[in-house]
Amino acid sequence: MGADQIGYLVKGPAEIPETSIRAAVRACRRLRKELLDEAGPDANEEERVDAALSRTGEFFDPEDIPEDPEPIIREFVDWWRAQDSRDTCSRQDPDNPKQLLVFAGEMSWGDEPDGRGYKMLRQAFAWGFAGALGIR
Repeated sequence: MGADQIGYLVKGPAEIPETSIRAAVRACRRLRKELLDEAGPDANEEERVDAALSRTGEFFDPEDIPEDPEPIIREFVDWWRAQDSRDTCSRQDPDNPKQLLVFAGEMSWGDEPDGRGYKMLRQAFAWGFAGALGIR
């Protein structure tokens, strides 16, 4: 049994404008509401997690998304600008200097990577705000 490299390889804008941040907040709030509505008002944690899994492919409780996700999204944008985590590397896209190519992840022996960059990207995609920021 050997280790596998697990991570995200994404592309996104070098500069994320304020309008994109506001759009990301709306997208995140919308996903939270839709997942909780789908699970139902009397849903337990397992039913909420199932609703998130069926919609996003990720295991998380939609109640983990705060009603005001803006501080978390701004923390993500700050991380994106600095790329200051040990598990992250980036470079300017050679085809478009206004875009970055970013990899975040690490070697794994069957568990999920625990580096900050990997966790930040995982959350951005699971919580539905990466696309609003222009990250794909």
